[in-house]
Amino acid sequence: THDCLPHQVRLEEYQQRGPSFEAVNERQVLTPLGRQQAALAGERLGAMLQPVLQAAGREGDVRLHVSTLTRAMETADIIAARLPASVQRVAPDSNLSEG
Repeated sequence: THDCLPHQVRLEEYQQRGPSFEAVNERQVLTPLGRQQAALAGERLGAMLQPVLQAAGREGDVRLHVSTLTRAMETADIIAARLPASVQRVAPDSNLSEG
């Protein structure tokens, strides 16, 4: 979730991109359609990953990576809610952000 984002990452991104980027990023949230699409993507990913996640010793092989962009983190939250708890969330990474 957004609350787990380390303060240092947000500060570094703010320093690199400036206050206008941060203001725009915070306003760009998922639409209802976007949330629905993320939920469907999460369900589909869960189904596709089922064989790997059920294989003994492979439960920890799947990780969810996300950028620090608001919409990306929202999408990751929705997808993660539809995946087994064994899927690990990696801390948001500003290097995955657009531009």
